[in-house]
Amino acid sequence: MEPIITPSLRVGRSVISYSFDVILLVACLTIYSYVLYGLRPVFLTLIAIGTALLCEAIACLLGKRRLTFGDGTAMVTGGLIAMMMSPLTPAWVIIVATAFAILIAKMPFGGSGRNVFNPAAAGVAVVTLCFPHRVFIYPNPDQGLRLLWDTSAVIPQASVAATLKDGGASFETPLNMLFGNTPGAIGTTALLVLLAGLIYLACRRTVTLHAFIAYILTCTVLALLFPRTEGDLLTGVLLELTSGFLVFGGIFLLNDPTTTPHHPSGRVIFGIVTGVMVMLLRHFGRFEDGVCFAILLVNPLSSVIDRWSWQMTHFVEKRWLHRE
Repeated sequence: MEPIITPSLRVGRSVISYSFDVILLVACLTIYSYVLYGLRPVFLTLIAIGTALLCEAIACLLGKRRLTFGDGTAMVTGGLIAMMMSPLTPAWVIIVATAFAILIAKMPFGGSGRNVFNPAAAGVAVVTLCFPHRVFIYPNPDQGLRLLWDTSAVIPQASVAATLKDGGASFETPLNMLFGNTPGAIGTTALLVLLAGLIYLACRRTVTLHAFIAYILTCTVLALLFPRTEGDLLTGVLLELTSGFLVFGGIFLLNDPTTTPHHPSGRVIFGIVTGVMVMLLRHFGRFEDGVCFAILLVNPLSSVIDRWSWQMTHFVEKRWLHRE
């Protein structure tokens, strides 16, 4: 199987193609959120992307390097951060998250294709730690809000992930979860759009499905073994899988070509380990969602898993040929 080309390789067309695909899906998710909440999600997404481009330009100028934001990876980082923010999150929080992602998690490591940690996950993790009450505040889409500047009159609603974290029962239906008609972040609740995006990325060969399938299966098994809701087990598992950043993170953060193993078996192992970490943080973590923290914890293991996978494959092939 031909490996996915990462930004660390000097193939500009592949980097731009990857960025274009992700930005296209970010645009689709933003439009869907616009239908639910009005112009504010569009405004916040543009703020995040603009901040990412500006910070990358500043980092390049300070480091006396050529401008690199033409490859689109800065736009991807800003867009993904915006998708994991609430429509009620203040713009300054998103600016802080994006600036940290570019200036701390990406550019000091050498820029595109050289970062150890996923920049978008790092940015969201920092503002989650510093300003959790600004991040996990969600409007109810059923209120028919058309938000832009003033959000003071909006009564925040608890997300399904928060309800599960507190041990309460959620009354959201699977249909509402599929169509994103639940309180949540800008781009993480519309599951049908997310799954359609995954199919698009797979058909374009922008990502492979090894890590995502292993990740989802791991989360499903752990949700079955250790349910966080009383009553119907299947409904509890569906709520677990469709809440928070779980699916969004599995599609976009888990498949980041820079911080994910390239070997197919390495991707499977990476997905399993990440799934275990996500469920552990959901059960024992401080916040309602720990997907970004799980991604960051597993990122440094990526190269080790990849190297081990290639070595094991070579060893097995060598033994098999020796037998013959």
